[in-house]
Amino acid sequence: MYRSKNAFLLFLAVLGVNSGLNAQLTSVTDFIYKPTTFQLGWHALDDDASAFKDFTSVSKWSMVYYPARFTVTKTIVSDLKLELALGYTKMRQSSYHEERYLAPGNFFSGDVNVRYNFPISFPFLERLDQPKASAFNKAVSKFAMNLYPVSGFGFTKRSLTRFANAATFNLGFGGTFWFVKNSFGLTAQSMAKWGVQKPFLRAGSNYIHHSIGVVYVSKGNPARRRSSGNKFKVAKRKPGQRLKSRNRF
Repeated sequence: MYRSKNAFLLFLAVLGVNSGLNAQLTSVTDFIYKPTTFQLGWHALDDDASAFKDFTSVSKWSMVYYPARFTVTKTIVSDLKLELALGYTKMRQSSYHEERYLAPGNFFSGDVNVRYNFPISFPFLERLDQPKASAFNKAVSKFAMNLYPVSGFGFTKRSLTRFANAATFNLGFGGTFWFVKNSFGLTAQSMAKWGVQKPFLRAGSNYIHHSIGVVYVSKGNPARRRSSGNKFKVAKRKPGQRLKSRNRF
């Protein structure tokens, strides 16, 4: 009796672990096959000694003239997105501060952010998509926008500076103009980054990060997302129908 009880409890434990693993695998699979947004673009760095005081002074910004920022964004649920961004640039001679940078150097950044999209549609443009509409009207009818707040954490590495390595708390705002709704567009974003060090809001590693780029959305595989939760289906038998056995022995 004691052994039977232990065997039964062991069976329940194995069944529970198996159910949990299946649920986790299903969630991971669903996440993988959700839409993915790729962004390639330019970014500018406002990283002098007073980034938050005179942030409209473009002459202070450091940037390179080729695309040097790459972002991958995954859909979590609906309009909630998870964003991974990597960027590189060089400090300009005219933009660095003598007490901050020993000389113009390289700049690397990596960020993991969460953002929430607020879609903005244009009903008057959508009505242009008529059966006999011109190609121009059909193209314009696909225009759309979305605005989003974004926040997260990052890591910044600077060379030839007093603040070589810094973890940052990020908070910003951006928007995307879609030439083809939720498929292809142009996005722009500005983000304040505070160094996670004392004094927190006045740390020397604080700076502002601006970016603009082209975005493309890969729709994923909706069929795989729908089927991931029903991997094993039980055959249904109609009245009077005999199920065929796959066992040949």
